[in-house]
Amino acid sequence: MEDNDQGQEIKKEIKSLYTTQKQRTKLTIPKRENNLTPNPPSNITTSLTERYLFWTGGYDSTFSLCYSLIAEKDQVSSIVPIYLSGKIDDIAGGPAIRLNKKQEVTAMSNIRERLSEKFPELSLKLQPTIDVKSVIYSRETRVSMRTLYQLKMVRRSICQYGAMAEYSLKHNIVVGVCAEKSPNCVIWKGVHDKTEGEGYSCQVSNTVVEKVPALDIWKNLRWPTLHLSKEEMLQIAKEWEFDDILSLTTSCRFPNPITGKACGKCKPCEDRIL
Repeated sequence: MEDNDQGQEIKKEIKSLYTTQKQRTKLTIPKRENNLTPNPPSNITTSLTERYLFWTGGYDSTFSLCYSLIAEKDQVSSIVPIYLSGKIDDIAGGPAIRLNKKQEVTAMSNIRERLSEKFPELSLKLQPTIDVKSVIYSRETRVSMRTLYQLKMVRRSICQYGAMAEYSLKHNIVVGVCAEKSPNCVIWKGVHDKTEGEGYSCQVSNTVVEKVPALDIWKNLRWPTLHLSKEEMLQIAKEWEFDDILSLTTSCRFPNPITGKACGKCKPCEDRIL
């Protein structure tokens, strides 16, 4: 009975959301820390040659960053990485909170250093990382994410994909979100057959949004690696000579708090190929 009531409540909220004018709440603007920059001003747009990318120092997002810098150098004028550093990918205190912020920040620093050494001119296009410490979900995002969770498109209703959507909408920017082509990847299974285009042109289809209005919160997200497996990314990286940079990435969500070593048991550890 409780599940039924909750389902009815969600349906009412969704109907209300898509029949009335929506107002979005403000994001918490973070302070400068660890040489990461604050959020960009609101209502900015992305030019054809400027790219925003959610970056963690992980394999997929680092591949996308390097590919844009190196392989697509003639198409890209600058890359602005965005790092979700706060506890915004799960309920506070929940079991899925990442414990690897230190490793991610270190990896991003090491990757920047290697890029500067190996590709000095191209690395100048890499802008300071925007550090996002907190994202407050709007009512629309909260309800839509609950719907996407019920449709099994995301693993949790409160997760990084809701935060990414909220941030991109609040700041009116198109941002790359990286996920690999894999039947074991929940977001890939939920999104890959609902998109059109490849690379930075890959986005959720408007036709699909008409059928699933909750997906409208992802309208500013692009999925540049959705058509590639980790093995395919590695092969491309070798061709463009940045595979050594992928070896500097971090994957483990729950590293040892004392030694910093990867746990070897979490899903990202199991999927790692380097």
